[in-house]
Amino acid sequence: MVNYHCIAVGCNNDSRKSNKLTKYPHMVDENGNIVRFFVLPSASKQSRLRRRWIEALRRENFHPKRSEFWHAVCSRHFTDGEPTRAHPVPTLFGYNNYGKSQGKPRTSNNSRASVSQRFTFIFKFVMIRLIKTNSF
Repeated sequence: MVNYHCIAVGCNNDSRKSNKLTKYPHMVDENGNIVRFFVLPSASKQSRLRRRWIEALRRENFHPKRSEFWHAVCSRHFTDGEPTRAHPVPTLFGYNNYGKSQGKPRTSNNSRASVSQRFTFIFKFVMIRLIKTNSF
C-alpha cells in the first residue's frame, strides 16, 4: 500500500495516521469522514489541470517530474472534499486563511487527551458512521 502525505504547505495529514484516529483527530473531517488523498493529475493526460494544482499549492521550488506519482493533496483542501467538475482544483490553504479547522494545535509534546475525551471522540465517530450507513 502506498502511503501519502499532503503536499500543501503547513498541512501534516498523512495516510498512515488514518489508523490512529484517537491520536490524530484532525484526520476526521466535520462530516465524520476520514481524510482522503488525491494524487496530482497526470502530466501526460491532464497537464493543464496538473499545472493549476501546482500553481494553487504555491510551494517554492516544487517541480514534480512526470514519473513522480506519489504527490497528493488531502480532502481538506477541496471545497467539496474532493475534486469535482465544479471545483477541480484545491483552493483551501493556509495562505488564504481558509476556515476549515486542521485540528487543535498541541500545547506541549507531553499533552495527551484524557481517556474520557478519547472515548467521547470514538463514540461520536462510530455514531456518525452508523447514522450514515443506517446500521441501527
